[in-house]
Parts: sequence; structure tokens; C-alpha cells
Amino acid sequence: MTDDFLNSYQLCPREAVQHFRAERLDADGLLRAIVTHPAWWVPAQNDPTGIARIGIQARENGTRVLEAWSERELMPGDMQAQAVAIAGFVLFSRVHTYGIHRVTLNHDTPESLFYLSDQFSLLAAWGAVGSVETALVDPELVGDPFGVLHGFNAWHVLVRAGVQQGEPGDIVLAPDANDRELAAVFTAPDACRHFERSMQLAGVLDEVTVQTVDGSALFGQLQYAGLDGVVFNPLTPLPVRALRAEALAKILAAPPWRFTSAVH
Repeated sequence: MTDDFLNSYQLCPREAVQHFRAERLDADGLLRAIVTHPAWWVPAQNDPTGIARIGIQARENGTRVLEAWSERELMPGDMQAQAVAIAGFVLFSRVHTYGIHRVTLNHDTPESLFYLSDQFSLLAAWGAVGSVETALVDPELVGDPFGVLHGFNAWHVLVRAGVQQGEPGDIVLAPDANDRELAAVFTAPDACRHFERSMQLAGVLDEVTVQTVDGSALFGQLQYAGLDGVVFNPLTPLPVRALRAEALAKILAAPPWRFTSAVH
């Protein structure tokens, strides 16, 4: 069986579409490849103040469409001159704000793909995942990384069996060469599943359940758990980041970002 998470982390959007259509990648893997792409090219239009804005295509039937291409060279020639590149997590986390009915990706290519308005919540949810993972890896790109971590409402953790959803539980710790007690916390279900499989294969994980918690609940619980800190996305292909326990208070003190939806 292929590892969809590992594949999606390595594939560019066009390759991900090919793998998805060949049933070598699941829907979550496809969405991860789309929202983590570093540069989607979109047509731009100057507003009356001269600031470039995303250009929306208006169809004769009134449908408003956002078109984006994963490579500039794939765009129609007349659009390339004024095109702008936008990171996937930025473009898709704000999809509800564009006043559109459809998103079309890589139009007029064999890997063309579209999402309708009833699927925008899913795009925005994975955009939120991309925002959080960016905050962990390159904090300057999001401006207020602690606020992003605080505001995210779909942190995934593994807890010992028997703990009820939403109740404080015995959160599974990440393996650590220095014997530190670090809570294992994940940005998305695919990362959590990857960790769980790795721990089970190593024979070091008892029966557990997955819980999805918001930032306030998670970091509030961990702040008083007596642990050494938290590690994000351990044993996954994603960059692993750890924070000392003292940083938890800083996260909780930061004004939380507001995300439109979450991946469960």
C-alpha cells in the first residue's frame, strides 16, 4: 500500500492529479499537494489605487471563476505579463472572500481540476493547515505565528484509549533521544496517521484514539501537564518543530487567528 502522505509531500500539483486519477493518492493527499504548492500563478488586475488584485473571470452566465496555474508558463500568453504568484496556503485559506463560484486549476492542461463553491470549505480547511505548518517552519511569512497556532481549531493528538472526546486525556508523547517528555501534536490527520503507523510498527504504541482539539484547549491543557514541551509532526516527512513548555503561555497570550474551517 502506498503512503499517500509521503507521496503528497513530494509531488507537485500536476503530478498529484496524475497520481489521484490513477488511484495512487487519496483526496487528502491531493489537497495537501495543492495547498502546500509555494507559487500559484493568478491573473492580476490593478484597482483604482494602482494596487494589483486577483483577477476574477466573469462568464456570460454570471459565474465568477478564479483561475490559477501551478507554473507561469502554463498560463495563456496574454495573462502572463500581469500574473502574480501566491502561496497555496494564502490563496486557498481565503477562498471564501473572493466572491466566486468556482476555482479552476491548470485550465487547458491534461491535469486541469476544478472545485465548486460547496467544496470551498475543504480548500479553506487545508489552507489553514498550510498556514499553521508555515507558521512552524517559517514564522516570518505569517506575521503572528503564535496567534496562528492559538487560533487553529483542528490540532490532532493521540490519547490513551478510554478518554472521551473533548476531555483532558493522556496525550501520547513523542520518542525523544534525550528522554524529554514532549507531547506529540499534529497539524493534520495525515500526519497523525503516519505517526501512529510508525509507532505501531515499532511496537511501542498501545491502543489509542485520535482527538481533534482547538488551540486554546490544547495549549491550555499542556501548559499545566508538567511536560518539557511539545513537538509538532514527529516521525513524519514534514519538518519537525519543538517548543519548550515556557512557550505555551506565549501562544495562549497571542490573539488567535480566525480560520474559516478545519480538517477533521
